Amino acid sequence: MKIYIITTHFVNNMGALLQCYALSKFLRTEESIDCELLNYLPNDDDLSWKLWPKPECFKDILKNLYSLMPHKIVTKIRKNRVMKTFITEYLPVTVKKYRRKDLLNNPPSADAYICGSDQIWNFRLFDDLTYYLDFCDKLQTRRISYAASITDYWSKKQQEIVRPCLQKFDTITLRDRNFVSAVSEIANKKVSFVCDPVFLLSRNEWSSFAKEDMCLDEPYILCYFISVPNIALKAVENLQKKTGYKVVHLNVNSRDRFNSDYNIRIADPRDFVGLIKNAAYLCTNSFHCSSFSIIFQKDFMFLKETRDERAETLKEIFKIPNVIMTPKSVDLLKCKDYHVDYSYGKDSGELFIKQSKKILHNSIWIK
Repeated sequence: MKIYIITTHFVNNMGALLQCYALSKFLRTEESIDCELLNYLPNDDDLSWKLWPKPECFKDILKNLYSLMPHKIVTKIRKNRVMKTFITEYLPVTVKKYRRKDLLNNPPSADAYICGSDQIWNFRLFDDLTYYLDFCDKLQTRRISYAASITDYWSKKQQEIVRPCLQKFDTITLRDRNFVSAVSEIANKKVSFVCDPVFLLSRNEWSSFAKEDMCLDEPYILCYFISVPNIALKAVENLQKKTGYKVVHLNVNSRDRFNSDYNIRIADPRDFVGLIKNAAYLCTNSFHCSSFSIIFQKDFMFLKETRDERAETLKEIFKIPNVIMTPKSVDLLKCKDYHVDYSYGKDSGELFIKQSKKILHNSIWIK
């Protein structure tokens, strides 16, 4: 069997690349499938790699000006290099590159195409019907979505655009539990809620994958934030005072607002997993950092000043109610509140992952 995956393999982002690795690895090893990531490049595929991204607001202009400092430029170039090396060495990407016109005119044949995971169905990020496998009309192939994420639900117009595409899918699964019913109605077929691909691999598999060169020989607090909210500054300060542990900041932002003991800017996904695996505590607002914290059963806090549906879903599935912090709860934290008890959600979490694997298996093999 030959399967192509269409997903976000080209993005300079830890979580995006790790879910690519996990889904392709699972299909190759557990399902024994000849599986590749189709090297499809949408418009603006280089956006996340640019030294000076196009600014969307005045704050972005200030960030770009700040990044003009010579050492900032060198750091960004080196970071891009290690991330691209990871893609080359660990992701089974096709040698041939494809643009939309290539797939519309002459798509490569396969037994199945899988779109997913990550936010490939978020029109704000990808206004592109390729991610709905519309080009497969020329092929006799199964169409599958695995853990596709929408995040910002479609407008009425967008719903009508994707409707004919979705109705041609053999299997639709989402990572967004709150959209399952609505998408099922549009597609006129059953839609399932499944786990993110990173949960398809075991803790032992991720432990072997992890690189631990950057880890301290003493307990540390790992901070990883897509953007740093004020609530995070207070929480990390409180945690550091109570534990005395060093702060390691895996920093993707322009400044180190934590004044951390170790400010890491150049790392790849293997470093990311290793730093999580060896941390004593984690503070984050990242879905995938939270996911790996759960995989390694770490004490962690999810810190965001607005509600996050993906974090809420993780909390409910794995029955870890104390991980999502509010400004009020941070002020009242005691040492015991930093501990995450995974015993209550062990069975429900394992069952959810097992069911997700079964749905993926059946979508491929059962016609």
